[in-house]
Amino acid sequence: MEHSALGITLILCVDPSSHRIDTAFFKAQDTIAQETAAIASALCGILEGLPILEAQNHAVLKLEESLRDSWYRRNVPGIVQTANMSAPFSLMQKMLDDALNAYRIQTGYEGEVSTFFTSADTEWRSQDTEAKLAAITDAVRDFLQQAQADTEPEVVFISDSRIEIDLPNVPADRLPALLFALELHLYSVFGFSIEVMYHNMQDRNKKRT
Repeated sequence: MEHSALGITLILCVDPSSHRIDTAFFKAQDTIAQETAAIASALCGILEGLPILEAQNHAVLKLEESLRDSWYRRNVPGIVQTANMSAPFSLMQKMLDDALNAYRIQTGYEGEVSTFFTSADTEWRSQDTEAKLAAITDAVRDFLQQAQADTEPEVVFISDSRIEIDLPNVPADRLPALLFALELHLYSVFGFSIEVMYHNMQDRNKKRT
C-alpha cells in the first residue's frame, strides 16, 4: 500500500493473515526538509513487525517520545497527541490513518482495539522483583518530575507487564492523561509495554483495617 501527503510517500507491505506490517519504507521528493525525511525513516523502523492497528494507534506517539530528549518537558501537560506535535509528526499520523482505512476497505479488516504487547527481554526477566521495582520506581519519579506533578508515587510490582500505582495529591481530572503518558514513558525507557493500573492505596489500606 502507498499513501502520499505533501511530498512524502509511505509504503507498507502488510501480511493479511496476521495484519502485521512486514516492510515499511518511504520515498521523499527533493523539496522535503531533512528533518521530515529523518522522522519518516525513524517511523519506518518502528512500524516493521507491528500490527497495522497498533501502528495507527501508537507508532507516532512512540516515535515522538523516543526522539524527545529525556530532559525536555512536554510542550503541553500530559500526553502529547499528534495535534500538539510539530507538523512532520501530524503528517506521519495522517498517512497511517489513511493506510488503515485503505486496508480495511481492501481486506474487510474490522479490528478496533489493539491488543499488541511487547514482552520483556531475558535480561529483565532474570532480575529479582526488588530490582525491577526499584528501576520502575526511578523511571516513574523521573517522569513525574518532567511532568511537573508534585507527588511521591507508591508503586507496587504486579508482574513484568503490570504495576499498580498511587499518585497522592494529583487532581483526579489530570490522572487519565498522566497515566497514559506514563505508560508511553515506561515503554521508551524499558523497550516493552508495562500496563499502569491506578489504585488509591490509602483507600485500600483503610479497607484492610
